[in-house]
Amino acid sequence: MKKLHYEQSGDNYKLKDPYKLIALAATRKTRKNLKRFSKYGIEVLDQDNSRGESAYRIKFASKKPVDFEFAHVEESIGTKNMIADELQKIYRESFYFSIGIDNVATIVKVLSEEKLKDGDRIIVFESSGVHTNGITLLRKELLKRLPKGYKTKLSDGTGYGEALLTPSIIYSKLVEDLIVNTEVHYAVHITGHGWRKLMRSKRNFSYIVDFVPKPQPVFEFIQRHTNSSDKDMYETYNMGAGFAVFVPPSQVQKVLQIFKKNEQVLSRFARNKIKAWDAGFIKKGERKVVINPLRLEFLGEELILR
Repeated sequence: MKKLHYEQSGDNYKLKDPYKLIALAATRKTRKNLKRFSKYGIEVLDQDNSRGESAYRIKFASKKPVDFEFAHVEESIGTKNMIADELQKIYRESFYFSIGIDNVATIVKVLSEEKLKDGDRIIVFESSGVHTNGITLLRKELLKRLPKGYKTKLSDGTGYGEALLTPSIIYSKLVEDLIVNTEVHYAVHITGHGWRKLMRSKRNFSYIVDFVPKPQPVFEFIQRHTNSSDKDMYETYNMGAGFAVFVPPSQVQKVLQIFKKNEQVLSRFARNKIKAWDAGFIKKGERKVVINPLRLEFLGEELILR
């Protein structure tokens, strides 16, 4: 079987990411416009190290009762709604409830990289499936290989189309609880670019993964029908882990305890109870992700977003 690469869908990160860097460089030319607020007695400070992060931050300061930060996010859910449209034709019911959840999940962004430290543990939280990334290939090229289309059954009996539309997990309540009650140094969605997103920070750290969760059946199905390698899959999809936080070793058990308290809410729209794992650690050194159980390595040059 011929291998299907994600780029064949027409959504090519190798073309998009350099364009994003050009756009980021262009935005820096507009930062002088923030000075116009000084005539109102308000100082607006550009948080330049947040450019290219999940959310771009601007800090407001004033002798007046104004002192806060503003985080700006622009997101979309890609083309997952097109699958919902097709499933509505097949099953005569709406699947837009799932799309609504995904739309919220894609804009929940938190934290900056300054607190990351050598020795921090990587805690990963389970995903509910593909979430909102990699959809273009799955609804276009892979679908052509399935005689029964979206009705094709996975190993657990779930329809392919329904599996793709499993609502994304919204981790915001959990992350809020962790920030308030523990010491969180950084947090990332494991979304587009797959597990490479662990090294979203531009700082020189190596991310050593010693445990990977078992991916949901939808990922095994995708890998088999696209003839993809493990490297192909882990550089594109979340492979069962949708979010990660980086915390000091002393905070690991507390993080897992707080996760347990949030487990029921997180699992509300998932097919099974969501889990959490202490998956690895970071150390000073070359910027890269090393996934030991699978003998995979992603170098920093494979993820340049900032």
